[in-house]
Amino acid sequence: MSLVSGLLNQTLQKISSVTVNAYGDETKTIVYENIPCRFQMSQSRDLGFSIMRRAQTSSGVERMSYTAQVWLFPEYDNIRETDVVTQDDEDYKILKVEKLYSLEGEVDHIVLILE
Repeated sequence: MSLVSGLLNQTLQKISSVTVNAYGDETKTIVYENIPCRFQMSQSRDLGFSIMRRAQTSSGVERMSYTAQVWLFPEYDNIRETDVVTQDDEDYKILKVEKLYSLEGEVDHIVLILE
């Protein structure tokens, strides 16, 4: 049993594999649907200031960035960074796939970092 199994109380809509043909057309093929998960959004703010020089950068604009983390059970271990995650009809690009291990050396759960 996974250490985080009690936290995986949400459902991920789908994970799709994306292929591109010679003309640049993308085709999505659903790999998984209705996956038990933990979906967590995070938000960061860049004010456009350099802390070291205490001067405003050339952009000088406040930027917001949003990332998401998805925790999954270990049986979904063939997800690739080229796949696309869909949650609430919005597509997210996978930036990184991390496998976290238990003390016994087995994969406990998988974390997807999304953009």
